[in-house]
Amino acid sequence: MISLKRHIDAFDEDLLRSTRNSFRDSLDAMGTSAALVCPHLGEGLHTSLTALQQKLVEGASSDVVASTGNEVRNELNAWGKGTAQYLKTLTEEVKGLLLTVADSTKAVADRDQTYAKRLDAFAGTLRTIGQLDDITRIRESIQESATQIKACVEAMVEDGEKARKQLQAEVTSYQSRLDEAEQVAAKDPMTGLANRRRAERQLLLRFERNQPFCVALLDLNGFKLINDTYGHAAGDEVVKMFAEELRSFFRSTDLVCRWGGDEFLVTLDGTEKEATSRIQPLREKVCGDYTLRSTGTATKVKVGASIGLAAWRKGEPMADLITRADKAMYEDKQRSKLTAPGR
Repeated sequence: MISLKRHIDAFDEDLLRSTRNSFRDSLDAMGTSAALVCPHLGEGLHTSLTALQQKLVEGASSDVVASTGNEVRNELNAWGKGTAQYLKTLTEEVKGLLLTVADSTKAVADRDQTYAKRLDAFAGTLRTIGQLDDITRIRESIQESATQIKACVEAMVEDGEKARKQLQAEVTSYQSRLDEAEQVAAKDPMTGLANRRRAERQLLLRFERNQPFCVALLDLNGFKLINDTYGHAAGDEVVKMFAEELRSFFRSTDLVCRWGGDEFLVTLDGTEKEATSRIQPLREKVCGDYTLRSTGTATKVKVGASIGLAAWRKGEPMADLITRADKAMYEDKQRSKLTAPGR
């Protein structure tokens, strides 16, 4: 009987472990898909799901799995409502643009129809003139018609210029709004850095440029401990402060982006040797003590980062480049654990 109970317990533990792993993989897939479907809001959901994913560690009980499921449901509901509203607003913008174009088209058509009637009347007048026998009367009629035609043409030119300027102003306005929307869609809402979508597009452009560059992946050390100790608001605060320090550290020509969660990606032009010399001071100038305000009191926490650098090889696809940088970052994280105090 005792052996049977142990077998059942072991079976339950295997099932729970399998459930946790599947749940973690599902959260990662949902977050990634949401970021692709609607980058403007999907990045936020990805971040939230990543935080929840960290609860499903080895040894987490079935109660933790169940409560995490409820939190995931709430996050998905909130994201669904927000995304629906965002897409509705975007649809209204497009409808507004189409209505403006339709109104402009109608105005041009109405104007052309009005002038067509006037020109048709002039044609009738000319036909009448052609039937006159008195040369003096013919001359007077031609001069009168010429004056009317000139006035009509001038009015057409003036109206056409007004319509052109109005349409140009409307197009410029909508282009500006579309540019703003594009900028919003390319930014990480939490940090203001470029998001993963923009980073991937910039990487593709660099591949086409065919010039040497490197990619650096950074991952915060001990970030889970900060979340567990001070809460997710404190974790978000650390991410924001670290992002601002990164932005200040690198050049304006370097792309600094939030890759996801507490991971950041930076592109640096030049060789691996040049990139390495530029990255080295980062641990002293960006990493170190950060002061949290979200805890209610000024709380200092030590923030470090593992860094992985990889130089692009001509013809190499993006996935392979990122994989090499990620591997180098993981190796750096393992080294930092081995050299941590107390070891």
